[in-house]
Amino acid sequence: MHEVLGATRQSSAVFIAAPTGIGKTMAALYPAVKALANRLADRVFYLTNMTSARLVAARAMSDLHRSGLLMKSLVLYAKEKLCLKPELYCDTNRCPYALFYYDHLPDALGRLFLYEQIGETEILDCARACQVCPFELALDMAVYCDIIICDYNYAFDPRVRLERFFAQEQQKHLLLIDEAHNLPERSRSMYSAELDLETLIKARQAVQGRSGPLESDFDRVLDWLNRLKEAISTNQPGFFGLEPQVQPTAVMQAENFRAMRDLPQELLARCTASMRTAIFFWKPTWILTGGLFCSRVFSRCFSSAVSQSSFMMMLTSPAPAWTIKKTAW
Repeated sequence: MHEVLGATRQSSAVFIAAPTGIGKTMAALYPAVKALANRLADRVFYLTNMTSARLVAARAMSDLHRSGLLMKSLVLYAKEKLCLKPELYCDTNRCPYALFYYDHLPDALGRLFLYEQIGETEILDCARACQVCPFELALDMAVYCDIIICDYNYAFDPRVRLERFFAQEQQKHLLLIDEAHNLPERSRSMYSAELDLETLIKARQAVQGRSGPLESDFDRVLDWLNRLKEAISTNQPGFFGLEPQVQPTAVMQAENFRAMRDLPQELLARCTASMRTAIFFWKPTWILTGGLFCSRVFSRCFSSAVSQSSFMMMLTSPAPAWTIKKTAW
C-alpha cells in the first residue's frame, strides 16, 4: 500500500507481484482511495483484461462502500453487452433509446446519482426507465465518478479510449492495471489489424445489386489482393509493382510470407474509397454483413492510429484463405 501511495505522489510506476488470493485488488484500491481523498489524483481507473477481473474489483469496492466509503464508483461494460436493441446495430436514427437521448439524459443522471456504486444492473434499469442508451449513459455518468473499473481498451486503445478523460493533459489520473503482464499482447492487438479475403468476398456478395459504386470499390480492393496472391504464388516479391514506392529489395520474403515497413498507399487509397462509399450507401438490410465488415475491418486496419505500424502479408498454402495483416511489432 505504501508503494502505491509513493508512486502516486511521484507520478511514477510501480510493479507489484504476489500470489493469487492474497488480496492484491484491495491492496491497490485502498491506497488509491486515500490518494483521491488527499487530492493526489483526479480519478482512479482500475483496468482489467477480463470481465471476471472487473467483477473482483467491483466486489472489493462493495466492501469499501459497506465500510463507509462515500466516493462514487462505476463499472464500464462493452456496448454489445449493454445494448437494449441489438437487432438495430446502433442505428441512432431508429433506436428508441437514442432518438431523444439528450432530452432524457438529465433525468437518467439524476436517478444514477442516488447510487454510490454503479454497475450493470443500475445502468440497465435506469436506461429502460428513462429511454436512454445504457452505454452512452454509463460514459456520461463516468464523468461524475471517482473510481472507474473498465477494460484496458478504454485507456490504451487509440480508437476507443475515453477521450473525455485522456485527451486533457491537465487531468491527473491514477491507473491501476490488473494482470499487467497481459498488456503487451493486448497493446499489440490494439495497434494491429487484419484484412481477410474471405470476409471481403462475403461483403462484396452482400452488396451485389444494391450499390454499383460500392461493388466497384470492393472489386478494386479484391483486384489488389488477388494480384498480390498471384505474385507470391510465382515467388515474386509481391508488393513491387502494386505499390509504386516499394522496391524489390525492401520486401522481406520467405515461403508464403511477405512483409515490408512501408505503408501500402495504393491499397490504403482503395480501402478508403470503399469505406467512404459504404458510409454513403449505408443500408440496414446489409448492415450485419457488408456494413459490419467495413466498420470493423477497414476503419481498424487503416486508421491513422496504426499508420506507423509495419505491414505484413501472409499466404497460407494450399488453402485459399489468406490474411493481410498490419502488425505493431
